[in-house]
Amino acid sequence: MVMRAEIHTFAQKWQHLFETNAVAQSAGYSQTLEDDLKAAGFEMDQFASLTPDQVQLPDKQDVSATNAFIQAVTDSQALGNGIYSMWRQVTYWHQQSLGDTVNRQWFDIAFAQLAKLTQPLGDIHAVTVDSRRTQPFHFAESALVSQQLELQDTGDVSLKIQFGSGYIDHQNAKISDVQAKNLIKWLSTLEASSPAEVKAIPGTWQLTLQGEGGTETMSGDLDQHPKLSEAIRKVLPFPQLLLFDNAPEYLTRLIAEFTPNTKTREKLVIDRHSQTLSLTTKHGQTKSRVAVADPQVVVLMDALLHKKFVGQTTPDATLPLAVTARYRYTSSQKFYGTLSLDHPIINWQDVASLIGQWLMRFYPNMIDQRLITRHTPQPGDLLYAKVVFHHGEHPYSYLTTPDFAIGDRVVVPTTYSTQYGTIVAMDYYSPLLAPYPPEKTKSILRLADPVEESQYHGDDYDD
Repeated sequence: MVMRAEIHTFAQKWQHLFETNAVAQSAGYSQTLEDDLKAAGFEMDQFASLTPDQVQLPDKQDVSATNAFIQAVTDSQALGNGIYSMWRQVTYWHQQSLGDTVNRQWFDIAFAQLAKLTQPLGDIHAVTVDSRRTQPFHFAESALVSQQLELQDTGDVSLKIQFGSGYIDHQNAKISDVQAKNLIKWLSTLEASSPAEVKAIPGTWQLTLQGEGGTETMSGDLDQHPKLSEAIRKVLPFPQLLLFDNAPEYLTRLIAEFTPNTKTREKLVIDRHSQTLSLTTKHGQTKSRVAVADPQVVVLMDALLHKKFVGQTTPDATLPLAVTARYRYTSSQKFYGTLSLDHPIINWQDVASLIGQWLMRFYPNMIDQRLITRHTPQPGDLLYAKVVFHHGEHPYSYLTTPDFAIGDRVVVPTTYSTQYGTIVAMDYYSPLLAPYPPEKTKSILRLADPVEESQYHGDDYDD
């Protein structure tokens, strides 16, 4: 992307060459000018940009009309394309010299205006963001079609909204001048897409900066700059701003609670704002909680967005699974069901699988919570626990009962004695699919007594 300052320098250089008639001294200037026009990002479009709606270009010999026409041009890209088109007309189509008086005057006027349009903006006092959706082709009456956001460095903000019905709403707000100047500073560093890169799906944005030295306009696709868009939304008091990323709807918080009986409760909470994921297990008087804070939680939430839940929405004590999804703009939704296929919450299994894959990749020690992997027991299934010892990391399998929970410190038998360990996973298995043969698997003895355990570990350090 060619910067404004580079185009300004280019325009000043060639305005000087035409003003002093240096271009008449060497035929090589013709090729150099074309190379510079290409490098500046301009295109030869046969005056299409400079004369929209079939407006006629004034005769070059009418200097007064030419001067008035070009000075009325406010789009530097259109003017640059027009200069490129005039270069092609003079040198190729008419086989003339750039140094001819009439041609030289035209280019002198055009480059002077281009230099004026691209002069340094200086202090920017206002910005305008025009956002327009182009998909779908037919908008619902309540759908947002376009927005125009205007921000002044004084803190005055206005928003013009057009809906699918054709209704236009106007809103105004006031923020501090410090906030306004910070937003303007962020926006002034934005980079646009080149014209060839703009795809217009699902829409386009156009940013106009107004400064002491003039205006500058840039544009791009309506699926860009999400971080900048979110930063602006945190400051401005308007809901659902399209800005540069089309105001994406997203999942802000997901809560899954599993209560198989009155003693046991497991809760999974994923929160976009705090970028946290937590798993809480409670059984009887024992409660454990494991939580992580990681920017990758946002990536996980984005992956879950399109998994819409379907299920029973009225509370039912016989349904142990409750899933609550909170979204950015729409109200929260809560569904009730089971982990089995008796009364499933549609898409929960897919969501649980995605969460499990995410945990396996980033936090494998959290993977075996019941909400993620534990199955609904079938007749004849055995409950296994994985236990990690005090001095080791490799988990060992033990038979257990629902009286124990993940996170419990327990006493377990070993080959020659007993050991203290921590339950890190629990799940039901059929005897044929058990992680260790049932007839060879020992059972957890009891919960660990903290006093006894401290004395036990204290003996490890006695002389």
